[in-house]
Amino acid sequence: MKKTYEILSEDVFLEKFTIVDSPSGESYWDLTEFEELKKHDVKNVWSVIEDEDGNLIASAGYHIVNRTYYLVTEEKWEDDMQEYYWFKNDELI
Repeated sequence: MKKTYEILSEDVFLEKFTIVDSPSGESYWDLTEFEELKKHDVKNVWSVIEDEDGNLIASAGYHIVNRTYYLVTEEKWEDDMQEYYWFKNDELI
């Protein structure tokens, strides 16, 4: 069964969640900042993963497979199954 996602734009996501900048000052966290990232509660961490259609999905918690980077938010996610479109591939068209 293919997962369905709550479709939110980046703007809507940012209305609901406040991004915490990484030590490098970027809104995203990469593996070079993993030691600092681990200091945050897992419920504040999102993995941005690429799905089979080339969409970027913000998924609650830590994920390794297809992960492009991490986000940290001030607000905690509510359910480890929370996933939102961060970038839909059709936005390029």
